Amino acid sequence: KTIVFIHGASMSSATWLPQLNDEVLGKKYQLYAVDLPGHGESEWSKDPEGYELKALAETISHFINALHPKKFVLVGLSYGTNVIGEITRSLTNCKGILMESPCILNNTFSPDRILIPVPLGHVMSAENPPDNELKEFINHVTDDAGFGERFYNSYRKTDPAFRRALGNTLLSS
Repeated sequence: KTIVFIHGASMSSATWLPQLNDEVLGKKYQLYAVDLPGHGESEWSKDPEGYELKALAETISHFINALHPKKFVLVGLSYGTNVIGEITRSLTNCKGILMESPCILNNTFSPDRILIPVPLGHVMSAENPPDNELKEFINHVTDDAGFGERFYNSYRKTDPAFRRALGNTLLSS
């Protein structure tokens, strides 16, 4: 049994460290968390189209297929739920999906109908916001210091071109 964790925008596989380090889960399941292109330890894309949702989904789909899992569950956080939405049709051995804080972007609903405005929310699509804005945003969305630190570090390692592509996706929705 396998669980594949997919992080959100400007996050990394470090988002899932509590789950990956959980002894009970580790004994029962094979656990994988992958860095989306332009995030964490992955390479930055030379082509901005590499950050489009379909390209991210294709990358994750190839990763899962290379594992050859007999059965697996997908767990996504925020923007990672969009990636899951793009790949589930092609993954026949997927036995379950868990979406945490889903943020489903599509052409049916405008962003103002599916996104909850938060103070300084623009940092999610800003290429390089000032540190004080990023830290204030993080303090607004979580009171978990460990998560906040992991998010800050992941955000600063994420390719700013990814956030530009995310902003373009929001504007075109």
